[in-house]
Amino acid sequence: MKPMSSLPRLAGRFASLLVVAMLLGACASASRQMRDEGLVLIDDGRVEEGLALLQQAAAEHPGELSYRVALIRARQLAVERVLADARDAEMAGEGERARDAYRRAQAIDPEHPRVRESLRVAANRDVLSGIDAQAREAMGRGDVDAAERLNANVLALDPSHDGARALKAEIDRVRLHQAASLPQMRSKLHQPVSLEFRDAPLKMVLDVLSRASGINFLLDKDVRSGTSVTIFVRDVPIEDAIELLLVQSQLERRLINENTILIYPNTPQKVKEFQDLVIKPFYLTNGDVKQTQQMLKTILKADDVYIDERLNLLVMRDTPEAIRLAEKLIAAQDLAEPEVVLEVEVLEVTRSKLTELGLKFPSQLVGPGGTLENAQILNGGTIGLNSGLVLNLKKEDGDTNILASPRIRVRSREQAKVHIGDRVPVVTAIVTPSTGTPVTTDQIQYLDVGLKLEVEPTVHLDDDVAIRVGLEVSTFSRLPPTPNGTTPIQVSTRNAHTMLRLHDGETQVLMGLLRDDDTRTATKVPLLGDLPGIGRLFSSELADAKKTEVVLLITPHVVRNVRRPDMSLAGIWSGTDSVLRVAQPLARGRASGAPLLAVASAAMTASRDASPPVAMNDAGAAAVASEAGVAAPAAAAIPTALATTAVTPTTSGGRARGGTSGKPVRYSWHGPRQVRVGEAFNLSLMSDSEAPLTATSLQMRIDPAEFEVLEITEGSALRDGDGGTAFRQRVYPAGGRIAMGVMRDDGRAVGGSGELVTLRLRARKAAGEALVHLSSVAPVGAEQQSLPVRASGPFSVEVVP
Repeated sequence: MKPMSSLPRLAGRFASLLVVAMLLGACASASRQMRDEGLVLIDDGRVEEGLALLQQAAAEHPGELSYRVALIRARQLAVERVLADARDAEMAGEGERARDAYRRAQAIDPEHPRVRESLRVAANRDVLSGIDAQAREAMGRGDVDAAERLNANVLALDPSHDGARALKAEIDRVRLHQAASLPQMRSKLHQPVSLEFRDAPLKMVLDVLSRASGINFLLDKDVRSGTSVTIFVRDVPIEDAIELLLVQSQLERRLINENTILIYPNTPQKVKEFQDLVIKPFYLTNGDVKQTQQMLKTILKADDVYIDERLNLLVMRDTPEAIRLAEKLIAAQDLAEPEVVLEVEVLEVTRSKLTELGLKFPSQLVGPGGTLENAQILNGGTIGLNSGLVLNLKKEDGDTNILASPRIRVRSREQAKVHIGDRVPVVTAIVTPSTGTPVTTDQIQYLDVGLKLEVEPTVHLDDDVAIRVGLEVSTFSRLPPTPNGTTPIQVSTRNAHTMLRLHDGETQVLMGLLRDDDTRTATKVPLLGDLPGIGRLFSSELADAKKTEVVLLITPHVVRNVRRPDMSLAGIWSGTDSVLRVAQPLARGRASGAPLLAVASAAMTASRDASPPVAMNDAGAAAVASEAGVAAPAAAAIPTALATTAVTPTTSGGRARGGTSGKPVRYSWHGPRQVRVGEAFNLSLMSDSEAPLTATSLQMRIDPAEFEVLEITEGSALRDGDGGTAFRQRVYPAGGRIAMGVMRDDGRAVGGSGELVTLRLRARKAAGEALVHLSSVAPVGAEQQSLPVRASGPFSVEVVP
């Protein structure tokens, strides 16, 4: 009875275990469903709800690694999506939306380092924008030190601040230019001068230049005292005139400060003693640092060049001119290599036809085995025979397409390989003789079969791609084993190697790799199968035809081509073989637009007064102002907006006809801040001068794709009184340059305040913020002296659809 009483207890335990198992299975199923629902919610954009479900599933099953992995992966993807939305908001200028996105990312993953850093930067972004604006204002005033100090504060808080990084690059360019040409005296060295000396002592010529331009000349003790020069030049910058004097006397110069030049003999010892050297590091982005080093040593004869292959860094120590030439060469050489995406389609088409018709007779007849004990039964019974006769009625048609469609991205002149197939083991038996039984060792090697494609593209500047193609399609089959037990493998292969040139997006089809197998077999009864007509009843024919063709389609898509260098790098002036020079001598022109100095030797005839100069930076604008008869002793470069003082014209006796004095003339814009596409509007340039004016020449610059010049009219600034004015203007549509000049007919100075000139423009396209630049302006005072200038920056107009 006891065994019978234990059965209910066992059944109860089994039922309990079954219930527990069912509950556990239900919990696991619910957790999996919770995980799947969470992933779906995240894909739909409901990130917080989806992560809550995933976190709940992971908490209920802490030992289930798949739930935890799904939670971590989903959290990372969600943070990346939210950060991408925040970056888009920052680029669109929506700071509040960006901060909301960062706070949302912090709620998803509070420990994410990028989220914490982005929140810190976003909290200070308004403050940083204000500091960046102050830095740009200081840069506009020409206070590079203050701009650099403020810019450093911005970058210390936000190293990725786009505006601060752009300003830092501009400050670095200014600093480099200062280092390469310090000390600066461009306003004096670029003054045009006329010299007429014959066999005059060098010291006397330099003394005349010093009195006329205000530049001090110091002579090294080794400069010969009896050096004489002969020079006849007209309207050349003082810098070029000094260069001509030094070249014919085998001398060299060094700038000491803003108005002092040291002159010393051009000997290797003196050059080594006085010549300034600059150290410049170059971080290469794409170029090879060894090749760049070799280029600088070959072209610039640079000796002090150090490279760091780990950082792809090149450090050069040389003269300022050599450094500036190295910058241009590296900018022309450090370009990204072109890349191309090759879209390849390989199609293997197999067509097969098999036909088997007829009667197939057996080659022998076999009866059942046994012994005939009594021959009399032959008349009353049968003997069973297996005839083996088969009727074949069979026809098969097959089409097989095997397609491989890889997309390969590869750099120009680099090889890419694609293998789609199998690695077949090939067993080789190696028998080693020995005194006893020979030792057999199996060696396994692997053979690649299938589709193998090798391509090597070369991207040309016209977006043509030359491609070296190697295609191999192979199959294998196993042969009967050898007596040693090794199974040989037969490999059938088809190869194609070619070189072709395609344009970007052009498709080329390579086909014709055919294999045609045609097999026919006939099984006949001897003699009867050869009878005409009825012989088909005693035969069976098998026809098996198989044709295989490989087709290759290849299409190149140029991802990135070589960026052609700017026109400034298309041809670089480098001076002579012994003297490196960035600018071409005697071709620099009047870069600062300073007035002409007329200087002559006392031994010559009385020198003529300097012709009325034109203070314009551009040759075309100078011609316009010359037509207007405007005498402009100096031009202020905008947007530096600094008060500039220019050297004034002199007479033959060296007495200045005027000088710069008084407070600066202020110039400002007056016009609408927003216009529509196709709308015409007026933009006026206003002048505010405490000193009377006799003439003004100026130059403006616009983008011809953004604005069309309809009309230019003179304002009332110089029309006070009874006398009239001469107003000339010229527009250069190709470059967007506008040159103007206005001068009093009677030469009398008037107030000079008010509307100077008005431009009527039409907006061509919706370009967002469009700018009108005041490139240069030169006011002339009552005593024909140049006046200092203070002008605002470019005028910004928002063009809307």
